[in-house]
Amino acid sequence: MQYIHNGWVYLEITKGIYGLKQAGKLANDLLTERLSKHGYFQCATTPGLWRHKWRPVVFVLIVDDLGIEYVGKEHAEHLLSALRNNYTITTDWTGKRYAGIDIEWDYTKRTCRTTMAGYITDVRTRFDHPDPIKPEHSPHQHREIIYGAKEQYANNDIDTSSPLDAAGIKWCQGVIDALLYYAQAVDNKLLMTLSTIAQHTPTTGPRTEQVA
Repeated sequence: MQYIHNGWVYLEITKGIYGLKQAGKLANDLLTERLSKHGYFQCATTPGLWRHKWRPVVFVLIVDDLGIEYVGKEHAEHLLSALRNNYTITTDWTGKRYAGIDIEWDYTKRTCRTTMAGYITDVRTRFDHPDPIKPEHSPHQHREIIYGAKEQYANNDIDTSSPLDAAGIKWCQGVIDALLYYAQAVDNKLLMTLSTIAQHTPTTGPRTEQVA
């Protein structure tokens, strides 16, 4: 009652509000203002990619996770110091996990392998997908190779499967949702399969064996 004045309650919001559609832009604008004082700016053609005016530091921002590429630890420390002026942050100098992606660095061979350990197992459990009788190494059905033939034609078989009901459509949409981020972040070979399922879901619907 002490905050009521003439029938109104006046509040000042000092932190973000989850669910507010403007929250993301407001947080990004505030970050831009704060980091610009230290020489950092967001690349004009690549949203989420940041650079410094002269320091060899580049970082990418996904929600509240920053992946930093730097030459010389003192330059990374400069960025962290700038962030700590306004934010509480934690660091992982090994860089083994970012935005849910497991990263395996090999600085000797100069390679980087990305995985999401346990993700597919969790998705299969969620949708009660049984173990295949034999290993399936292709994410998409393809026409069998006709050895000796001069030309290999695309499969033009007509799909005679029954249209999906509302529950079936929702199930397929759930599968696409669960696998799309994984496909974009780790294994892009799934994108063709997911695209095919999405194209067929509203009308004919895919056969279950296509959902690998």
